[in-house]
Amino acid sequence: MATTAKKTAIKPKKTLSKKSFGTENDAVHNVLKEIEHQAKHSASLYKQGAIDSFSAYFNQLLTNPLPTLFASHKKSEELLRTVLHSLAMGGLSVYRKNIEAVYRLSEKDLYYFIILKEDTATFRALMYRFVEWYESNNQLDIDTERFPLHLHFVSSDLTSELQRYEKVSL
Repeated sequence: MATTAKKTAIKPKKTLSKKSFGTENDAVHNVLKEIEHQAKHSASLYKQGAIDSFSAYFNQLLTNPLPTLFASHKKSEELLRTVLHSLAMGGLSVYRKNIEAVYRLSEKDLYYFIILKEDTATFRALMYRFVEWYESNNQLDIDTERFPLHLHFVSSDLTSELQRYEKVSL
């Protein structure tokens, strides 16, 4: 007995109209449009024998990929460290009325020396709660092993010794 396969129509996937874009999709769309614009502009210059930074980057990537990728990685990490530093300062600024000063060990790390106006266990617990939030926040997806956040509470007696570090404002 022969079996017949039932034919089913495959519906085409719905495409999003520009009006249906949400704010996140708008941002992605705008970035892609900007890249497209930059690529077209760069291609037209390249045809005329001119090389701008966009085409120069891809030329470097094709001719010498490893150093180019390492340089891109380094710039990305620097940007990420800057963003994470801003996040840390934002979190600490909530407690600014209780903080006398904050010093950063180096631009490459998220190590901070904090001098409190009044050093209490309760206030330290609040500050450590921020560190716990930073380390466990799945929405941020921070690699806390590569970018650990350390808060060290020190006495105001050490202010003169901390002068060699960057004093950050909240």
